[in-house]
Amino acid sequence: DIADVEGDKFLGLTTYPIIAGESKSIRLVIVTTVIIGVLSFIPFYIGYYNYWYGILLILGVEIPLGVLVVFMLNNPSIRNIKYCADLLKFSTIVGLIAIYFGEVL
Repeated sequence: DIADVEGDKFLGLTTYPIIAGESKSIRLVIVTTVIIGVLSFIPFYIGYYNYWYGILLILGVEIPLGVLVVFMLNNPSIRNIKYCADLLKFSTIVGLIAIYFGEVL
């Protein structure tokens, strides 16, 4: 939503970035990303998913989430925010694949 603020304002939409502002929205993204990153290891640690889940989680979810946090902290430009949105889409797909392989293999 942060990348779409101008279009949302033009359309008269009321989104969180419009109400709270860019800096609070970025903080929310960072906090949420860190929480998700930490909690996503729990199923692996308790043995619910196998080692494939752990490998895919680290390579395809945790590393991209770390990159996202670094980008958002260092240079939260619209270009980087759009890149981070694409990175989250990729991580979501890999996360679903990790869940599948964590159960099947």
